[in-house]
Amino acid sequence: MSLSFEPLLAPVAWVTLAIMSIGLWSWYVWKRPSTCPLPIWSIISFLGALGIILVLTVLLNPIWLEALPPPAGKPLLTILVDQSESMLTVDGEVNSTRFSDANRLVEAVAKKLKTTFDIRIQRFADEVRPTTVEELEGFTPSGSRTNLSAPILDSLVSDRPQGQAILLISDGVHNASGDANQVLEAASLSRSWDAPIYATTIGGQTTVRDIEVHVPRSQELVFVGQSVPITVEIDQHGLIGDRVTVVLESDGEVISNREVRIEPRTTTPVSYLITPEEVGLFQYQVKVKSLPGEATTANNSTTFQVRVVDEPVKALVLEGKPYWDAKFLLRMLTDDPSLELDCLVRITSDRSLWRRLELKEDEDSPPPNEKTTTTEQAGQAEQKSSPMNRVFERTETTELVTDEKSILLNLEKLRDYQILFLGREAETYLSDEAIENIRTWLSENGGSLVCYRGSPVAEPNRQLSRLLPLRWGRRAGQDESRFRVQVTERGDDLSWLRLGGGDTLSKLPSLSTTSTTESIKPLAVVLGRGDQSTTTPVLTYQPYGTGKVVVIEGAGMWRWAFLSPEYQEHDPVYGTLWQSLIRWVLSSGGLLPGEKVSLQMDRVTYTEGEAVSAVVLKREDGDSTPMPNVELRNENGELLQSAQPIPVGSEPGVYQVFLGKPESGHYELTMTGDPESLPGTRKVSFDVRPDMREKLETAARPDLMNRIAELSDGMVVKAEDLGDLGEKFKQHLQESRPVQYRRVSAWDRWWVLCGILVIWSCSWGLRRSSGLV
Repeated sequence: MSLSFEPLLAPVAWVTLAIMSIGLWSWYVWKRPSTCPLPIWSIISFLGALGIILVLTVLLNPIWLEALPPPAGKPLLTILVDQSESMLTVDGEVNSTRFSDANRLVEAVAKKLKTTFDIRIQRFADEVRPTTVEELEGFTPSGSRTNLSAPILDSLVSDRPQGQAILLISDGVHNASGDANQVLEAASLSRSWDAPIYATTIGGQTTVRDIEVHVPRSQELVFVGQSVPITVEIDQHGLIGDRVTVVLESDGEVISNREVRIEPRTTTPVSYLITPEEVGLFQYQVKVKSLPGEATTANNSTTFQVRVVDEPVKALVLEGKPYWDAKFLLRMLTDDPSLELDCLVRITSDRSLWRRLELKEDEDSPPPNEKTTTTEQAGQAEQKSSPMNRVFERTETTELVTDEKSILLNLEKLRDYQILFLGREAETYLSDEAIENIRTWLSENGGSLVCYRGSPVAEPNRQLSRLLPLRWGRRAGQDESRFRVQVTERGDDLSWLRLGGGDTLSKLPSLSTTSTTESIKPLAVVLGRGDQSTTTPVLTYQPYGTGKVVVIEGAGMWRWAFLSPEYQEHDPVYGTLWQSLIRWVLSSGGLLPGEKVSLQMDRVTYTEGEAVSAVVLKREDGDSTPMPNVELRNENGELLQSAQPIPVGSEPGVYQVFLGKPESGHYELTMTGDPESLPGTRKVSFDVRPDMREKLETAARPDLMNRIAELSDGMVVKAEDLGDLGEKFKQHLQESRPVQYRRVSAWDRWWVLCGILVIWSCSWGLRRSSGLV
């Protein structure tokens, strides 16, 4: 125990009182009466001084401090071991794999620190699982991607008074959906929980040599005879060569075969100018001939599809209240030469503004007729033929209308549109009859409903809720939450949504909402979520019959089209995102004129291990022709399986084919039977690729590991220093959790008060007996 003083008065006041007391006492002693004997006066003076000292001492408020023992038990140490495929890289000091080096470290740390910590071991890649030292010895890493944020969040324990720490043993490669900001946010959260992360980086800057080809936008919409530029990107990992041969094929026919110069560790674009001459869905395959020394050839090819129409796509925009999001969306849509646009915006309670923007093609700028060009020619043509630069005119008509409710009441008129955009406060348009027409339009005509500002009404009724992929609630007090967009794993599978690696959207200005998501429908797919500050689904879609319903949550996306100077590098994202979204929803639209059947796939590239399925649309017009089987063949033409399409729910003319989980390769899906009896799109192709991220991204990331340790208030620990981890954590506890004391007042006792009264009473008694009172 130790004694501490916490004065009841300010120090200046106490010192002043002490000086005054000493002065008065000295004056009193100096003025001894002559009638009082010196011995008696000395006793009186001593008792007076003792009483003053005791009072001044009480005013200093002496406190006994008793150090409290720490909570019983040992602190928790969670050891996180990376089990992704990149840990199979052989770059250890004794020609060993990273995982075997990590196992030796785990075994040594667990053995040495078991008396200091309660040790818990977990292995992680794309998911977290508990393990033991014995299990790790015979385990082979197989994780196809690494998520560093999930194991950190999973390791935090809410009730651990003895303290907790995390030992992260990894090569630092993070390639799950989203970017490294998610990992850094998890590390910051770990610091708030007082759980420092001690990071040990395994591995060096080992790289592999490989060629990878992919298409940023694998689905395109184009008019008959219109030239559309398709850009293919070739990535070279490591240094494997300076030239590759790129082949473009369609239906087994070679359209282009050229040699392209590539640079190491950069992305080389290769452009083609496609000019379709027929209406339909056409698929193309781009192949890069393999080079000696490649890590794999499974990613040397990719597929893209072009949907060709002979008339513009018509879109209808309905907005219940003018807002910046609607203004910028309308401006972006009018810049797309493949769209004709009708817009109705409610201005007052009884008036709305109707705008019709029809295309008027400039006949002086006809598109070129050649099917393909060289890269240089395509680059020049892209400036003229891209949706944002192609020369075209629009004729605009506007009028004020008072009967806005009738816009959706005419089903035949609604069938003229392929896309319906709904803003907020759209109750005036959505009567029960209008909702039923939208349902029929979605299920039978393959329309696409896009709610681009969240829920179109404040409280969706039961009929409207059946169409939407989400159910909403309302925040208490109408509080607004802000969030940035993070692409989910399902969204990361769509090439057009990755936008440069999947982290671009998270760097753009935040969106806002006053709604909360109560539930997500079973068939809904979430492509984008809010960041870790919220769990709001931002981009969600749900198939409905032959159509799609897409919900984009949050207001303020217009800021993405009006970026400040520090975000100028992302300026094209707003237009590219909307164009890609429109082409994606139209890629699986309804039957084209003259088609009785259409075989469609939502994507053209899948990852190995994913379930693959296709949709068959059949025109139900009294035709008794039976539904033919669908055959799956590999690139060698070998028949792998034949499946009978299964009807989907109660919607007529919608069938689904489940193809299981094919191995990596290129596949063709064809319908059997007579094409003349059921004309339409009867063949599609798709690619199944292995998830190559862990095999291609093998260079260790000590920089990321350093940031994780720094933000969590931990430190980077070398492998040879892990034995001192107990002392390092003890020092951390001394800094973050100072010793707690039990405070006991040293004067607040009855006998102290009695002692002071006795001393003053004795002094008074002596003075009285001496005749001084």
